Amino acid sequence: MMESGQGHRAGERDGYRDYQLIGGAGERAKAAGLVNAEWYKCAVPRPVMKSLMQRGDARAIRDTLLWYAAIIASGVLAWFAWQAHSLWAIPAFLLYGALYCGPADSRWHESGHGTAFKTAWMNKALYQVASFQVFRRPTIWRWSHARHHTDTLVVGRDREIAVPLPTDWLSLALNVFALKHAAAEVPKIVSSAFGNIGEEEARTRRGRAALRTLDQHERSGARGRLSRERGVRAHDGIDDQLRSIGMGRV
Repeated sequence: MMESGQGHRAGERDGYRDYQLIGGAGERAKAAGLVNAEWYKCAVPRPVMKSLMQRGDARAIRDTLLWYAAIIASGVLAWFAWQAHSLWAIPAFLLYGALYCGPADSRWHESGHGTAFKTAWMNKALYQVASFQVFRRPTIWRWSHARHHTDTLVVGRDREIAVPLPTDWLSLALNVFALKHAAAEVPKIVSSAFGNIGEEEARTRRGRAALRTLDQHERSGARGRLSRERGVRAHDGIDDQLRSIGMGRV
């Protein structure tokens, strides 16, 4: 996890770093120049990058249908084994769980980035379903993941740091089966379903307008000789808006 030496000492409280997104380590990371920093980028020629980023629907639809067919087949197998009171029900249910949650994580990630399908609504639909399968609230995790890619492993900015320090080995063991993650997320999912929006979700909802403005600035900043300079200025302005509602730039 990246943090300045001084920030590292100030961010430790009784041996635990301050991983909160608002204030604390996040403000120190910004002061240290780690927020929205310019990191090294591989010099990949634009034509090569475009060829690598080609999307399509046919293969994605095929793979998605095969995946859900495998989930259904393993579920039927597990049910028959359970009805027969067979010990084969144990590996059958393990197979079902692995197929249900394991591939869902990669689908959640790629559809969230809009790269699973070429068609936008297909990405959105799969993102919603996959979010449910891996116990993630789709809206809050979409913007959380955007910030994760902007400020990767920056303490106080990236809420998706998988292993905070000091290492909680019990939590790591429980999360092999997503037990701790699900225990924390399920009550929030249920609460949101009944219209109870927590502080974090409310801030995300209020930040949508600012994020849409950011997208508009980025599109306009992509044109002309001064595109990069305009884009940077636009980012700085929206950063202030997002920070004012407690989100920071995502």
